[in-house]
Amino acid sequence: MEDRALCYTMYAVIPTIASCASFFAMYRRQVNEGVPINYSIIKTLLGFSVLIWLAVVFSNLFYNRSITNASIAEFSFVMIFSLFAAWHFNTFVQNVLSKLGTAIDKDAVSVVPTIEDAEKAGELVLLAEDHAVNQVVISKQLNRLGYAVEVADDGRQALTLMENRSYGLLLTDIQMPNLDGLRLSSFIRAKEKEHNRKRMPILAVTGKALKYKSEIYSKSGMDAVLTKPLELALLKENLEEHLHQPASRVEHKKEDVKIESAVDLDVLKSIVGDDQDIILRLFTLFITSSPDTIAEIHLAFTNQASHEIEKLGHKLKTSSQSVGAVQFSALCLELEEAGSEDNWDRLNQLNSQLDQKFDDVLTFIQIYQNP
Repeated sequence: MEDRALCYTMYAVIPTIASCASFFAMYRRQVNEGVPINYSIIKTLLGFSVLIWLAVVFSNLFYNRSITNASIAEFSFVMIFSLFAAWHFNTFVQNVLSKLGTAIDKDAVSVVPTIEDAEKAGELVLLAEDHAVNQVVISKQLNRLGYAVEVADDGRQALTLMENRSYGLLLTDIQMPNLDGLRLSSFIRAKEKEHNRKRMPILAVTGKALKYKSEIYSKSGMDAVLTKPLELALLKENLEEHLHQPASRVEHKKEDVKIESAVDLDVLKSIVGDDQDIILRLFTLFITSSPDTIAEIHLAFTNQASHEIEKLGHKLKTSSQSVGAVQFSALCLELEEAGSEDNWDRLNQLNSQLDQKFDDVLTFIQIYQNP
């Protein structure tokens, strides 16, 4: 009898584990590849496990055993426990899928407007994202919430699209080729100020939102930072807050945001004050010492010395912060972090941006020195 019960128990454990493993495998694939979770498979596996658990109970009750009050109580307890576990697992799956925007909601029908209608209503969303899978996932989430969206592969393409259409809100990745999210946001804010345009909400979408970077995002003109993979509820909350806020609130925020170029003079002056001699001396020191450090970083790349890149990135980050080169400092921070993690895919992306961002700082300083 014990062998038969043990055999049935093993048969019941296998589909139970399989249902959990299948869910987490599908969940990971949904996050990484944008493939929706097949909820029917999970329900089928879970149903089999519940049935076999009931078979275990019946085998204990009716195979060479008499039916007693104790056995009836045992059967009732195991059956209730199985149903209770199945219900809770179902609730857990639904909650997770709901956060990701993939849960089945028969009562919710989102009507996505056309691009033209959304533009007229001021609710057309522009997504600047270079990763193809993230483009699909975030676009589907926006559609589920009832928003029409157009996608740009990088910041430069986003600016091209903005020349032809009026967008109500921009969702932008931070790290992109050609023109990253920080520089894209700064450029948009500068153009808004130059042409006295209405301020467009900009939300950063990043895989790693760090608290100590919030000031960098803010000074680039961004209104909020969301972490990937996006939770549907949080995305909805931010869209409603920033896309539908009253005009008076927008104008108030416009006064609070400082437009940032390659160097933020307000940051520099908060450190050394308004003394022009000190500012010019710091600028001179920075542009004469930094090229050597950058050359050492390039050499470290050649030698594949990630920890050396970490150390040099930290050194360059500190000096660039001292002169108010906020965006360049953010890049150096990324180098430091990627070097500490030995993340060469990320390091190679950052290396391709290093010289250009330093040139931006150098150009600003040269214009400041020779007005």
